[in-house]
Amino acid sequence: MVQILCINIALRSTAQLISYELILSSAILLIIMLTGNLNLTVNTESQRAIWFILPLFPIFLIFFIGSVAETNRAPFDLAEAKYKSIYEQNIFLLKFLQIVLSFFYGLFLYK
Repeated sequence: MVQILCINIALRSTAQLISYELILSSAILLIIMLTGNLNLTVNTESQRAIWFILPLFPIFLIFFIGSVAETNRAPFDLAEAKYKSIYEQNIFLLKFLQIVLSFFYGLFLYK
């Protein structure tokens, strides 16, 4: 059961990372389409008149959010956070089970 859960979490993490990579690459592809060249020097010099961040501000926001999401920090670390919360619940349940079993063991031992 635990292995199935770990595989599910790993697949979800992989899908999230792939979706973030698609966002980043599509934003970069839009800049390449605007300049018509893959050369970084040409892309930089084509912004001499106006920076691309001004007319493409929504694309910049999407790129920035995708970059932050790629780092797997809060609030984008849902898969890891879910795994941690499940682990913490299991630890709590094991401690609770230990207390309950010791209580019943004491009842039968000192009966």
